[in-house]
Amino acid sequence: MVTDDELIAVSKKVDIFLSTIAVEHQLPALELSAVILARLILLNNELQNQKDFRNLLTAIADKPILADPPKVNIH
Repeated sequence: MVTDDELIAVSKKVDIFLSTIAVEHQLPALELSAVILARLILLNNELQNQKDFRNLLTAIADKPILADPPKVNIH
């Protein structure tokens, strides 16, 4: 099982990667999000994990915190 510290380290690397891609290609956040979501869908389909992935998306979308999300620092 992945530890909290490992998840935080991966999250920071993903933040750096996403910021770099957005700046390098001058992509607005919504367009970058669409590309990333499409790639995640393809990845989970390829790994035969699409049902769990859809359940994850549904669970996240139903969270009340999305109505007033906290400020997140993306470097």
